[in-house]
Amino acid sequence: MRALRILLQLVILGAGGITLAALISRPDPDLTAIVGFLGFAAFLLALTLALKEHNEKRIVMLHSFVKKTQKTPLRELRTAQARMKEIKNAHA
Repeated sequence: MRALRILLQLVILGAGGITLAALISRPDPDLTAIVGFLGFAAFLLALTLALKEHNEKRIVMLHSFVKKTQKTPLRELRTAQARMKEIKNAHA
């Protein structure tokens, strides 16, 4: 599993470097596209790290929402926590 995770990280970084170079080398680089791509690459790398930490070898989407402020709304946090509890109880 560790070798697969490292291979995924190298592929993400390699392909990401090529894509980033193409975005930056344009005569008029689009900053929005560059920032969006960097965010996507960071997300993919975070997923590979989640693979390392997760013992059951699965990822469960508990909740999703559009975050508009720095602070996570309490309602959204409680929704995710309740769903996590449901999943843990179902597998206990």
